Amino acid sequence: MKLRGPTVRANSAGRAVVGLHETTSPSLANFIAQHESTRTATRVLLFPVVYAVVFPRTAILLTSLSLALLVVWRRSRIPKPSRRRRRAYTRNGVEVARLRTSRREDAANPRTSAPLRG
Repeated sequence: MKLRGPTVRANSAGRAVVGLHETTSPSLANFIAQHESTRTATRVLLFPVVYAVVFPRTAILLTSLSLALLVVWRRSRIPKPSRRRRRAYTRNGVEVARLRTSRREDAANPRTSAPLRG
């Protein structure tokens, strides 16, 4: 399939893209051909695209594996919540922690059976 085929030129957006391609490609190609560093950079940048076209299944597999590893790495960097008890407060001279388990224990304790507020 050619870039300038009738399918691409069928609408105004396609004609604009083809026109931009025809005006910029020759000068860009000459610039790349004259500089070794830009040739190397172009090859490096286009390698994944060419590889994906030639070996689509392998490219999909490698992309999926890379994304899975990225997710695992990001999750390993998330800090774990602290397991320390929160600051305690006193009620009727008895220290009561601000945790739900402490509220249940507090309700079972006859010395501090008054309902908790807040």
